[in-house]
Amino acid sequence: MAKSYPPHMLVSFGGFLGNETNQQEEWSCSLRVVSYTSGDFTTGIPSPKDVDREAQANYLNDIAPAIKAFMSRSGSSITTQAKLTYIKCNAIGPDGLYKFKDTTSALYFPAIPGGVIATADYKPFQVSRVVTLRTKAERGLTSRGRIYLPTPSGSVTADGYSSVSGGLVGDSVKVLLDSMAIQDVQNTFRVCVVSAGSAKFNLPGKASVVRRVEVGNVLDTQRRRRESLPEVKISKDINFGIPGATDPD
Repeated sequence: MAKSYPPHMLVSFGGFLGNETNQQEEWSCSLRVVSYTSGDFTTGIPSPKDVDREAQANYLNDIAPAIKAFMSRSGSSITTQAKLTYIKCNAIGPDGLYKFKDTTSALYFPAIPGGVIATADYKPFQVSRVVTLRTKAERGLTSRGRIYLPTPSGSVTADGYSSVSGGLVGDSVKVLLDSMAIQDVQNTFRVCVVSAGSAKFNLPGKASVVRRVEVGNVLDTQRRRRESLPEVKISKDINFGIPGATDPD
């Protein structure tokens, strides 16, 4: 069985890390959203349906205020080091690529900073706070997903833990996901964990609704957010403790 994604949309939002004049790194988070018309939500497995260009664009406009509010909310624990500058929403085809190659839905706007003023608790840009998205399944391809929130606020204790409550951040993420659960005449949308399946184990593509979020008190890293920051390296020669000595060939 070839791998194939079920119908869904990819919502991406992000921007830059740093200040307006020195945008040193980029960041982004992505959530997958399924539109369904039927399905038993006691199992967490909706019946995904295709969306058209109009539904894709309308959904983007509907959720944009919630994402902007999430960025600005202090409970999200994102510092002003991170700026939100775009939100995108695009239907995904079975191949995992944009379904509508000629029509992409995106909003670009002046930078919106995180809701916590960065003070002395600066951290490297690659440090992030991981949010785990959990479905009804305890294991398997669609049991969990993750997003990595940028520039987490708060200090780190002497024993390595974040001073910010995971419950506080979890509440803010819950508000966001609840706001993205929109229902209109033709579509009911839910944030899901989506998989293309497994050719090796002959498993079809699948989507499972996110039912809860988990936020811990140990910070994580996103290496891709450490790619552009200029680094000054200082070189020191080794002389083996003997003044003027060099390393023999």
